[in-house]
Amino acid sequence: MRFGKIGEMAEKILKKSSSQKELERFTLRLVILVMIFIASIFLFNFFVKKVEIREIFAFSLILGISILPEFFPSISIFTLTVYSKRFAKGDVIIKRISAIEDLGVIDVFCSDKNRNFDY
Repeated sequence: MRFGKIGEMAEKILKKSSSQKELERFTLRLVILVMIFIASIFLFNFFVKKVEIREIFAFSLILGISILPEFFPSISIFTLTVYSKRFAKGDVIIKRISAIEDLGVIDVFCSDKNRNFDY
């Protein structure tokens, strides 16, 4: 839905790159995995150890809150590092991080006679 030129410009800015979409899918899978892990700890403590439900709930909540934010920066840094190393092997100089995201999903790469690529 567009509301003139400003809406059209905002729509172009808000489009996500393929690596951002992939990172969101991976993050969703990670969140689901952590939730399953926390639920299993909750059930184990409730049925096997017979711990009071308030203590288990507080422990599970704190565990979930502390685990999830720790993963996100490390995942994005790791992904960008892997892409940077791949390009460094081919003598490619990267000036912008977004270029790594965009070029990381390219299958065929074409350049001019001086091996330059601008976009």
